[in-house]
Amino acid sequence: MKYYYEYLLPNGVPVIIKNAKPSDAIELFNLFNKTHSETDFLTTYPDESHFDLEKEQNKYQKLYDSENSCEILAVIDNKIIGSASLNSVSLKDKEKHRGVIGLSILKEYYGLGIGNILFSTIIELGKEAQYKQLELQVVSNNTSAISLYKKYNFIKYGENPKAFLNRQNKYQSIDYMRLEIE
Repeated sequence: MKYYYEYLLPNGVPVIIKNAKPSDAIELFNLFNKTHSETDFLTTYPDESHFDLEKEQNKYQKLYDSENSCEILAVIDNKIIGSASLNSVSLKDKEKHRGVIGLSILKEYYGLGIGNILFSTIIELGKEAQYKQLELQVVSNNTSAISLYKKYNFIKYGENPKAFLNRQNKYQSIDYMRLEIE
């Protein structure tokens, strides 16, 4: 799934939305670690991730070549500041109609509309890939993210009240959300 588009943010700053490529692997690993250190809403801590350049480059090449999965990037001034992913839940017949979405943005770029651009783009790519349902998980008290997802008609279909046990020994509830596409 190939994608490239240039947007102008409401503050006048241009942002490029494009596919991740193997050459982005190191910068994406750094983005992953930075975004995961800035919030307790994501699934892992930076010290839990391990980097293998060849493995990461292969992953981004497969995503770049895929017809139903992708990783897209938000780039400002040649710096990757956010990403969104779309992957098949499974390649098995009974589940291949379902796509799962992930989204993360550097904290300093919150509130500029980048999440909206990435999210709307990944939904359109999900439709292009002919998924019938898009899914995501979100920490239940991440009201900003939930508001964005509801804007695009995602509905909550379940909750796991003890999905995460963070390093402060507190449980975090996860909402399961989906968008049916027909």
